Order: sequence, then C-alpha cells, then structure tokens
Amino acid sequence: MLQNLLHSAPRVTLPHLRTRHERPRHRHAELRPLLRLSATFFDDFYQRFLQSSPEVRAKFTNTDMPAQKLLLRQGILNLVLFSRGLPPTKLQALAKSHSRDKLDIQPHLYTYWIDALIRTVEQHDKQANAETARAWREVLNKGVEVIQAGY
Repeated sequence: MLQNLLHSAPRVTLPHLRTRHERPRHRHAELRPLLRLSATFFDDFYQRFLQSSPEVRAKFTNTDMPAQKLLLRQGILNLVLFSRGLPPTKLQALAKSHSRDKLDIQPHLYTYWIDALIRTVEQHDKQANAETARAWREVLNKGVEVIQAGY
C-alpha cells in the first residue's frame, strides 16, 4: 500500500507496491518483498551517501536532516510510482528544484545516490542478492534519468 511508505516501518516491494497477499504483477515475478524499512534505514543511507563524495557532503551543509529523510521517502515513492507507469510530473518538479538554477545537483551525483541507496537496501535486506540490486537499479535509473534531463 502506498500509505505504508509514510509510516516508520513500511513494506516496499519493487517494482510494485503490494500487500503481502497480492501476487506480484511485474515481469520479475520471483521478487518478494525486498525491504522492511527499519528505523535506521534513512540514517544508514545518509551516512553512506554523505561519505561517498566531498561534493555530495557539501550539498548537505546546513540541511534539516529530519525533513530531508521525509523528502527521501517521498522521492523513493515517486521513483517507484513512475516505474509503474505514473506520469513524470512529480519527477519533473523535482528536476526543476534540483536544476543548475536552483540546488545545482549535477547529473553525475545521482550515481552516488543510487549506489548508496542500493547498498543500504542490501544492508537492511539480508536476503538481497544480485537480482534485488538489479531490480532496484532498474527502477531508480528510469526515474533518475527524468531528473537528470531537467538539469
């Protein structure tokens, strides 16, 4: 359920959000629920992401991290929904706010973001494997391309 992503320990199944009794509809039908977001998921993600590059770290100077974690939740949801066929409207708005004229998030920085997110998924989902990482990367890349195009 979409609303679960907004709670402290939502269940996310990529590339389809579903209840535990619903059969997967994606071509990767063998994918099970990939992740239960623990209380430390977003802390672990940002620790990893901020350590990935001095350039990334500099972008987060004076950032309200509790608010940023909520934005990350929403961003992941928007990427998943886009991969499921929703229009890119929210991602285009995100692209505008991240463009060279606003936050100036250069396109190459998204590689660090995707890598940090996938590594954090692997840390929190002990059953994650190469297929899990590939599924996440596929979903994330599709939406990140929209954001990068708006730079």
